[in-house]
Amino acid sequence: MVKRPWSVTVICIFIIVVIGIGTAINIVLLANHMPIRETTISKGVSLVNILCLGIGAILFIAGSILALKRVNTGRWLIVVWCIVSIVLYSDSLVYALPRIVHTVIVSLMLFNKAANLFFRSGNLEKSY
Repeated sequence: MVKRPWSVTVICIFIIVVIGIGTAINIVLLANHMPIRETTISKGVSLVNILCLGIGAILFIAGSILALKRVNTGRWLIVVWCIVSIVLYSDSLVYALPRIVHTVIVSLMLFNKAANLFFRSGNLEKSY
């Protein structure tokens, strides 16, 4: 059995912690009627923004848990939501550049040689 690479462990735990903190902060902001991060689709506090934050948090955490459990779909959920968040939350280069760098780093950590072997070995073990 192939051990989980440190890159997968680090990025998944980091995502779970950061998303947990971010969700708590957004709940406090909404409870105090303060503005949250707007999407490029909808400005101000709206149902669209709240749904995007909630769906993004769920996808990130679910993807991280699945990736930690050696499910290949988990890492794809993480990367796809990173790309979608670039489109949703990057209305200028100031906001786009950190998200692009984040997406590249996450992709490199989840799709390096050791990670590919880890996810591939999980599929082989489940087949028989």
